[in-house]
Amino acid sequence: MADRDLDNWTSEVPELPETLENVLLFALDEAKEKMAQGADIIPFTCLVVKDSLFIENHPGETSEDCFAHARHTVQNARGAVAYALCYDGYVETDAGEVDALIAEGGVPGADEGHAVGYLYTVSGDEGNVTFEDEAAYIGEAPNFMVALKDADEYADEDIEECYLAEPEVEGFR
Repeated sequence: MADRDLDNWTSEVPELPETLENVLLFALDEAKEKMAQGADIIPFTCLVVKDSLFIENHPGETSEDCFAHARHTVQNARGAVAYALCYDGYVETDAGEVDALIAEGGVPGADEGHAVGYLYTVSGDEGNVTFEDEAAYIGEAPNFMVALKDADEYADEDIEECYLAEPEVEGFR
């Protein structure tokens, strides 16, 4: 899945909110671990709500289907403080097209989101995957949370019950 245009490879890396940076890197590490085990990467979102992290897969027939499902999930996540959408794609570099695990995300009310990624190469008959050591800042991305208010502006009654339950992933942060 790679049909996504991002304003990539800016030379300046902006200061990201800590929670956004953490969820972007968490999503990338999850995808990297799956790929290293030979699993296909189904696009997924990580939503940070209060002190909990919720992960949801977004399979689809086309990349547009995956992004539409992810957008719907995130733009309706009242009470969330940040999100990451992670997928297997590619970026254009001076050396040409390079495979990358990409996580893009944002925070409520921000005009733009941000994308980071692990560049990788596949080699050998077994398809050995080699990742870059550090995640790279790719650039600005759409922010699916642009129309949401800050999380603390929502009362518990406004937040969907599923997000007030026990966290799906423990130990995030």
